[in-house]
Parts: sequence; C-alpha cells; structure tokens
Amino acid sequence: MTTVSVKIERAGSNDRLYLHNGLWGPATTVFHAFYHGCSDGTITGNWSPAHVDATTSGAIVRDALTRIDKFDPTYRRADDEERLGLPTAAAAAPGARAISNARDAPTRRAASSRP
Repeated sequence: MTTVSVKIERAGSNDRLYLHNGLWGPATTVFHAFYHGCSDGTITGNWSPAHVDATTSGAIVRDALTRIDKFDPTYRRADDEERLGLPTAAAAAPGARAISNARDAPTRRAASSRP
C-alpha cells in the first residue's frame, strides 16, 4: 500500500505538524504543493518525485495547508487553526479580517516523504 507522510517543523522551535494518509488525503495535498514549489523554483532544497526536504517561509507552508479541503476536526485541537495560521470559521465569514502573517518565524522547515 502506498502511504504519504509529511512532517513540517518550525525552524528554531519544537512546533511540529505530522500528516499521514494512504494514497489520497491531506498529506498528499501538502506534498504535491511542496513538490510543485520545488519544481517551479519557489522552494529550494533536496527533492524528487518521492521526497522533499527543504526550508521555506511560513507563507508557503500556510498556502500548502490551506489547500486541504477535508480535514477531520476530531484530529485537531481547538486552537490549531490560529496556531498554524489557517483560516478560522470566523475569518472565513464575509467581511472578516484575514489572519496576519506578522507573527511568522523567518523560515520553517518543510520535509515531506512518500516511501
């Protein structure tokens, strides 16, 4: 069985996010975003069609995470959206202010692999 695992860690911190699924799911979505970022030069680092090991900005990581369209809420803590910089239900409402990028660490390490 093919599995996809993605580990994202904030540089200089103990903050980590792990995603794992079968052939399709959130980890696959994020891996594809990182892979395409490497192939178009947006992300630099060690990469192949089966592996990405790179350091990139929090904005690029957030963009990859916002591509996830189905994320089971039973596997999240209540504050994960804000902590990870994802849009919250309140921010998705019309007229709501977007989450600020000002609190980002300068870089975040994005390592993905697909064994």
